[in-house]
Amino acid sequence: MPMREHEAIINKVFRILCSYKPQPEALRDHLTQVLDGRFYPDRKILFERGSIVKDVLFVSDGYVACYGFSDAGDRQVLSIAAKNTIVSGKSFTTQTPSTFEWVCLPGTYLMAIGYEALQDTHARFPGTEELSRIVIAEAAERELLERLSLYKDAEMVVKNFYNSFKEFKIPGRMMLDVDIASYLLIGESTLRNVRGKLIKDGRW
Repeated sequence: MPMREHEAIINKVFRILCSYKPQPEALRDHLTQVLDGRFYPDRKILFERGSIVKDVLFVSDGYVACYGFSDAGDRQVLSIAAKNTIVSGKSFTTQTPSTFEWVCLPGTYLMAIGYEALQDTHARFPGTEELSRIVIAEAAERELLERLSLYKDAEMVVKNFYNSFKEFKIPGRMMLDVDIASYLLIGESTLRNVRGKLIKDGRW
């Protein structure tokens, strides 16, 4: 995405922030100075487990997935942040090592602001620190509601997932079946069987 389109993205970020709490127009101008954008054509680990998350991310297009790990070291997709989502968490806020791994999926465009730049923004614009807490709290609640929605029968869970994430319908394009199954809290074979049934029945 060309740099000239960053203004449109920043305008969208500003509107989202104002939807939580009205902000001064000067904040919009400030964001043009501190937000950086990057396109990721391929899957890329943004922050490894045990590293410190250095940026708050805005998903302008595509997806960012958060992976957790069991005691045995098995990976599980815990959340998938879609377009127009702000991604942050404890590691960034406290600048301590992350328990999780953050990955952007193919075709993702991200805007990012670093820790020091955000602290400077808080100092320049009173009220933005509270705004940050509101955004983080809303994201945490959204993730809990998403997890709650998975406690349904497998067919409904799989159908709802692919209705919400249409780009994932091509196997392996965005995410491997084993990762999708871990997110949906079902077995990989169950995912494939249910998906095959939906396709066969013309409900795909």
